[in-house]
Amino acid sequence: MLSTLGFLGMAGQHSYSEVPRISIIFRFWLTWSRPLGVLIPGGILGTHIQPGAANTALILRRVGAGIYVGLYIALVL
Repeated sequence: MLSTLGFLGMAGQHSYSEVPRISIIFRFWLTWSRPLGVLIPGGILGTHIQPGAANTALILRRVGAGIYVGLYIALVL
């Protein structure tokens, strides 16, 4: 992610890093994509493919949902 920001900062005379909206979009994407890294494995482990890992899947899904709740509260407040 940082390499993308660095490349966009160096590309062209009028760099994208001068536009604050571009860095805000990248930060927004980075912040909201992290819980997906927890929710997706939780969803995969909770399927019939690995029924023994149901407890771990439940924990991962709750952690991902908790992160989203925390981000939502931070956004609203």
